[in-house]
Amino acid sequence: MRVLDRYLAREIAAAWGAVTVVLWLVLVANRLVRFLGEAAAGELPAGAVLVLIGLKGLSYLALLVPVGLYLGALLALERLNRERELVVMAACGAGPARLYRPLLAVALLAAALGGALSLWVAPWAAARGYEVQARAEQAADGRMLRPGVFQASRVGHRVLYVEEARPDGTLVAPFAYAEGPRGVTVVTAGRAREVTDPASGDRYLEFEAGWRYEGEPGGAGFRITRFERHGLRVRAAPPRARAKHDALPTRLLLERGSPRDWAELHGRLAVPVSAVVLALLALPLARGNPRRPRAWRIALALALYLAYANLLTVGEVWVEKGLMPARLGMAWVHALMLGAAALLLAWDQGLLRAPRGARRAGA
Repeated sequence: MRVLDRYLAREIAAAWGAVTVVLWLVLVANRLVRFLGEAAAGELPAGAVLVLIGLKGLSYLALLVPVGLYLGALLALERLNRERELVVMAACGAGPARLYRPLLAVALLAAALGGALSLWVAPWAAARGYEVQARAEQAADGRMLRPGVFQASRVGHRVLYVEEARPDGTLVAPFAYAEGPRGVTVVTAGRAREVTDPASGDRYLEFEAGWRYEGEPGGAGFRITRFERHGLRVRAAPPRARAKHDALPTRLLLERGSPRDWAELHGRLAVPVSAVVLALLALPLARGNPRRPRAWRIALALALYLAYANLLTVGEVWVEKGLMPARLGMAWVHALMLGAAALLLAWDQGLLRAPRGARRAGA
């Protein structure tokens, strides 16, 4: 690469990396807050938080490669245009064709990275993330009844408490409080034990030799029942895990070939393709008269990106529902945005505008 090509590629790549890192940190921080909240509520063990955030970070990185390149190229080229460097390059004969060479070099690098992440790394990270989260939730459920701690059950509005948990599984002095349509129910006993229904898989707390109180607080119509054994469901059986398409390997999507599989496949392929398309859009949006306000260019760039992202979502839904040929996929969306880039470049070069002499004659 020549000196000018290396200079432009370096500026674009540096801006791309900076924007991607900032966006990635924002998304990861948001997800980290959610995981920490689940860990504080006892729904996830603390040791699983870092593993889950690392796997989520890989999935986020695949989505941020094209948008990070788009924003980074816009910022880098717009700065060069504002500082008149693009004007000097154009005066030296470096027109758009010359500027596209380093831009496309960086875009192809981003496409290769985004393709590897979206086609292989992100599905693997999603599959491992679902497995880790399922094991973590099961472990958290297993530790739900901790001695000396009032704990809310996930089934209904219930609070459970046990004074002691013996090695043989016996729970000493259990207490249960539940709210229902008929009022409040309180169950106390000398001991209890956790059992699992083999048919449904639900977890029950089986009280032995205790009392059950039912009624409205403050009312006189309480019902008091003495029992020898009484079961109270504390955890429903976990739903049967279903294979999620974002965690399926790309090879399996190609082998199955259902409309939903093709939609997911085209969604993954859109990452590398959109990196190149957005790079082509960035140059004409960044060029222009540096003396004029740049607000309209920023608004246009944002509108084009939002239109592109929404059309990709629409195209994926159409493929999934069979409204669009599966093999065609979202190629029409990419072609539409390539046409918009060509129109913007033609306008920037004055091909769509009348010559200045003709405008004066018409005036």
